[in-house]
Amino acid sequence: MTGRIPGVAAKLVVTLLAVLTAAAFAASAASAEKIYNNIPKPVPGNWASIGNEAYSNSELGSLVAFASNSRHGARVTVGMSSWACQEGSWFAKDCKSKASIKFGMPVTLNVYNVGPEGAVGSPVTSVTQTFQMPYRPSANSKHCTGEEAGKWWDGKSATCFNGKAFKIRFNLPTNVTLPNEAIISVQYNTSHHGPEPIGEGPCNSTSAGCFYDSLNVSLIEPSENNAPIGSNPRPEELYANTTNSEIDCGSSENLGTFGPTGACWEGDQIGISVTAMAKGG
Repeated sequence: MTGRIPGVAAKLVVTLLAVLTAAAFAASAASAEKIYNNIPKPVPGNWASIGNEAYSNSELGSLVAFASNSRHGARVTVGMSSWACQEGSWFAKDCKSKASIKFGMPVTLNVYNVGPEGAVGSPVTSVTQTFQMPYRPSANSKHCTGEEAGKWWDGKSATCFNGKAFKIRFNLPTNVTLPNEAIISVQYNTSHHGPEPIGEGPCNSTSAGCFYDSLNVSLIEPSENNAPIGSNPRPEELYANTTNSEIDCGSSENLGTFGPTGACWEGDQIGISVTAMAKGG
């Protein structure tokens, strides 16, 4: 005996393992369900958004209430918008980008319990993942002219946009149980903002600037929420750590601290979708 599995038997083992793996994946997918969603479907060419660098933010989030009782093995999708160009810029109206080129960027997702009167409670979990982010497409001089000059052309909607909408997905630790309501937020660093600002670098002196300074978090308007699951208990306010009083509805009381902004956002919320499983799923 050589200890090796005969060729035919080896193929059978590989096939069996593939079948079992596929069955396990299918069973897991079947038991998972969306417990919150306000991201439009299909994803548009772009959506309203708020950037850390442009708006002096370090953290931005929403208070969400989950539907159903599934709370385990959660995956959280967040809508983002890229205004970054490889060459030129959106504001100079000379953006140039290759569709195949992306930039790597670490982003942190935080989940908090909800405290009294909507205050930020104790942390539930925090996950940092690095994503390959798209640059926005090049300016289209054929379709985007006049006041639309410098924007890219979305043929699906026949619309010109400055930024490009996309999504990133976080996998939460398997031992995390989500509460019935949670504050979900996003953090990332830019040249001058974020938990650990990057500071000035070579990219700051280029015409395109630094790609992370043109990265935004989506802001979904009530009319865009065409597939709602779950709800927003405090729909008129966001949660932010900012030094910009406009984000905090004109107040300077809580600048530099993560918390509710005040009720001036007219139902606009961060684009979030959460999928989870029942215990043991």
